[in-house]
Parts: sequence; C-alpha cells; structure tokens
Amino acid sequence: MQTAVTTRPVPTTPIRHAAKSPCAAASLVIFTSVDGLLCDAETRSTPETRAALRMLAQRDIPLVFTSSRPVSELLVLQSELNLRYPFVAAGGASLHIPVGYFPELTRIGAQRDTWNVVEFKVPEAGHAIRLLMSLYRLCSDEVVIVALADAVRHRVLLHAADVPVIVRTDNADQQTLLREMPSAYLTTAVGPAGWSEAILGSVGE
Repeated sequence: MQTAVTTRPVPTTPIRHAAKSPCAAASLVIFTSVDGLLCDAETRSTPETRAALRMLAQRDIPLVFTSSRPVSELLVLQSELNLRYPFVAAGGASLHIPVGYFPELTRIGAQRDTWNVVEFKVPEAGHAIRLLMSLYRLCSDEVVIVALADAVRHRVLLHAADVPVIVRTDNADQQTLLREMPSAYLTTAVGPAGWSEAILGSVGE
C-alpha cells in the first residue's frame, strides 16, 4: 500500500520538533483534524499515534492542527508533543503562526508573545486552512500537502489538500464524505490506528 509518506523503520529517539522555515525544511506538510484521531478527550496523544509522531519528528515534517478546540488546548497538545507549528483553532476563528516561521512575511496578523495571530470575524475553518496552505505553497512550488480527517465537517480541509486521507470511523456521515470524495485514500484501521496507518504506510509498522 502506498501513501503520501514513504515508509522507513520507525526511529527510537525522543520526539523533537523545532519551528523551521518550511522553505528550508520538508517538502511535505501534514494537516490533520485532532479530535478522535490524534488525541483523546483530555488533549493527550494516544499510544496508537506515537510511532507515527516519532517518524514525523525525525524527518522534520510539519504537523498542522485544525480543530474546534480553543487555542489553550491546542497549545497544551503542542507542548506535550514538543511541536511548534502553525495551527487553526476554534473552528477557524483564529490562525496561529510562530513568529518568523514564514520569513518572507514581514508581518501577518497581530503579534502575541511569540505567535502571529490572524483572527476571522466569521469563524469558518476554510478561510484559515486555505490561507495557511497558500503560505506553504508560496515557500515551495513542490510542497505536497496531505490532509487527514474523518467526518463531513472536515470536507474543506480534505478538498483543499493535494492528498486527502479519510481516516475510517464508525461515523454515520462518513459514507457521505466518501461519495463526495471517491478518490480520497481510505484507511483500513479505525480512529487513531487509522491515522497512524496513513502516516506509517501500514498498521503496526
């Protein structure tokens, strides 16, 4: 089975991430919905996803959160995973970008501590997602953007990506999403295990 990420042995080193210019880092960027895939109800990563997270860390592949959760919870999750990448919070109400992450931009949004924050008067995840994807594409014409999601409410994320991945769940509306995006990759495993499958290439690797 082939996915957007080439499978290699999973490293055993700790997760280590640093904010880098995507122009100088990976040519692959992973956008992901969070709830039920990457973390549990207490904003903690699940055991099924940790090997995939280590692999992304080893290769410096940016992992971008898109979530209905508030900023504070996504910052907690980033801290737990030792991440510092842009993220979309509160269902598209705001986009957070580490200061200096896109060095070709002199300013975007308002600076708050070490973050540039773009707020949207009408929260709509599509605006923030498309803006952030366009910034990555400005850095590199060859960047490939993969999106992982599991429900109809994330259709904008999947449509905007170069490689849409639908993570299998028991949600009743997933069949609607599959009919809408028949070319999307559908994982074999469910939930967090399916998320890991999409990253690693196969379950348990």
